[in-house]
Amino acid sequence: MMISSKGRYALRVMTDMGRHQEEDYLSLNDIAERLHLSRKYLESIMTVLCKGGLVKSTVGKSGGYKLVRPAEAYTAGEILRAVEEGMTPVSCLAEHGKKCSGSCECDCDMIPFWQGLEASINTYLDSYTLRDLMNNKPSADQAGIMSEVEHHES
Repeated sequence: MMISSKGRYALRVMTDMGRHQEEDYLSLNDIAERLHLSRKYLESIMTVLCKGGLVKSTVGKSGGYKLVRPAEAYTAGEILRAVEEGMTPVSCLAEHGKKCSGSCECDCDMIPFWQGLEASINTYLDSYTLRDLMNNKPSADQAGIMSEVEHHES
């Protein structure tokens, strides 16, 4: 599984919006300028975020975009799942993905392994709130994971 540029930019956009949450609606031009992103590409991301109910928009002179909830009420996983085609590590776990054997059901011996990996990915992504990303700090779960990784590297 690889996070697309749309997913990476969606996290950056939501983080930027969280940092400016006290302001009224944020203009697309201002967000694009702060993040050095193409306005056209940003429009496509904002459309998906609006359809997913993560942000709201308004038109007019003071129009723009705004978070629907406080930053601590979003998870990185929720944001990525809204813009990515899927977060499954292998296609056979996806709802309409290609199955290993070509049958409707994938029943190979590896399914529990892939399901465990998918659960770990989602647990990790959901352990970060937008507020954590804004503050550039690890979640409590992430701090434990990192200390475990450091332990194995030494």
